[in-house]
Amino acid sequence: MKKTKLNITVITDHGKDEYNLLGEYDEEKQRIHYQESRDLLTDVILDLKNKILIRDNKDYNLNYQFLEEVITENRMNWKELNQSIILKIKTQKFKIMNTKIEIIYTILDSDETIQYIIKF
Repeated sequence: MKKTKLNITVITDHGKDEYNLLGEYDEEKQRIHYQESRDLLTDVILDLKNKILIRDNKDYNLNYQFLEEVITENRMNWKELNQSIILKIKTQKFKIMNTKIEIIYTILDSDETIQYIIKF
């Protein structure tokens, strides 16, 4: 995998969060992998080919499937409680442009829209 500088922007109903970090891009598998350390150390994998976002830390594991204009059911597992919940999301946009990925989706259960942008 090729190490690369990533610029991550997450815009929610509650504000904007932007940060730079070093991650990996696997061109063959079309995957981006990085670790976030804002609140918890979180492993993040964005599978571009299958349009799946995986986030894993000591508290939870979640998998989001991004299919444009389709409502998907996505599992979030709470590790300490040994329980899971299903979150319904609707993806408005999943666009890959050269060195930029933009995903816009709404978590229907909370009616929160999230814009997730990765530049590398």
